[in-house]
Amino acid sequence: MNSRIKKLLTLVLLVLGLVAVVGVALIVRSRTDSVEEEAPDVEIAERPIVSMTPSEDGHWLYLRIEKLVIDAEILDYELLYNLPDGRVQGVPGTMGLDGIQVVEKELLLGTESSGNYYYDDGVESGSVSLSFRDGRGRLVGKLTSDFALLNNTEILKSIDGEFELVLENELSGFAVVMSTLGYPGEPGFELASGPYGVFTPTEVQIDGQVKMGSDNVYYWDGTGWEIFTQDEFQLPTIFAGS
Repeated sequence: MNSRIKKLLTLVLLVLGLVAVVGVALIVRSRTDSVEEEAPDVEIAERPIVSMTPSEDGHWLYLRIEKLVIDAEILDYELLYNLPDGRVQGVPGTMGLDGIQVVEKELLLGTESSGNYYYDDGVESGSVSLSFRDGRGRLVGKLTSDFALLNNTEILKSIDGEFELVLENELSGFAVVMSTLGYPGEPGFELASGPYGVFTPTEVQIDGQVKMGSDNVYYWDGTGWEIFTQDEFQLPTIFAGS
């Protein structure tokens, strides 16, 4: 066998070896990525109250997380939202929870570069995920809430279709409808549906009808739970059914 053939054979074997190594690496990585971290269930009484209030122009969502009773030291949060062209954008973040009672974050629906803001228009839905971790980074709880971002409408409806607020008159401006995951105060009734929150940039007096598939609907008036009627009431607020 001449030297030229030997060099060619060596090159072929080297290439095949590299392909095999890369293939194994990709398989291992694929298997690793496909395994999701499992988190313990979080009872509803221990879940935080999560809200996202839209700015008046709809370009920002103000995330607020309160009632932090899960035994965790680290919070990973991620906002995902859908663009009209089908793309999904994300806003992730991580923070320590030591001594923190309330988390507040301003989340931009768009991008920022050198002090210039570029907004994503036409956002109508998305989700916010919360991952709670202990001091060693182990997942101790994970919760997700879908949200609808609505504008100038008479019907405020959740993404899952389980909550609907039909107004007597059109609500001017933006509103977010979402599961709040947890609830404020002590309901004093057996929770059968919800809680769902309707969040607006400013307080507004409205009247309307709530559909939750429950015999009774209650709303949070800021200090306690009240039975819901079609009388005038105030947004933002949280609804629950029994």
